[in-house]
Parts: sequence; C-alpha cells; structure tokens
Amino acid sequence: MNKEGQELVAELNLIINELTDKKDCIARQRDSVIDQATTLKNERNALITRNRQLHIQLRDLQEKYDKIKQPESLGEEMQREQNLYGHVFNN
Repeated sequence: MNKEGQELVAELNLIINELTDKKDCIARQRDSVIDQATTLKNERNALITRNRQLHIQLRDLQEKYDKIKQPESLGEEMQREQNLYGHVFNN
C-alpha cells in the first residue's frame, strides 16, 4: 500500500475510534437514564403503597373513633351531622 493509502486508512481508523467512543458514551448515558427512571418508578410505587396503607389506617381509626365517641346530646349529634352533610343540604 502506498503512503497516501496508509494515511487514508489511519485517518479512517481515527474516525472509527472517535465514533465508537461517542457511541459508547451515548450508550452509557442511555443506561444511566434507564436506571434513574427505574429508581423513580420504584420510589413512586413505594409511595403509592404507603399512601394506600395510610388511607386504610386512617379509615380504621376514624371508624374506631366514631364507635368510641358517644354524642353527649341529640343536639350535638345533629350538629355533627350538619357539619358532615351540611354542604349537601345547603346546595
């Protein structure tokens, strides 16, 4: 191979190496983004599960509270129901 051919092959090899490095860099960035997305998805699912658990606990506690708390009078019970359902009757 003549000198010009060797220089052309060397130049092409440099370009190939640069493109390979860029491709590898892009692949690492893509993998990093995928890992971050997976982490965020797992955190979101954990928060949804925790929120669901807290909602169930809150409902159970409210039911227990309602069973324990006895109204002192009929007027107090009526006031409590007015507070709970008043918006329905006022509209």
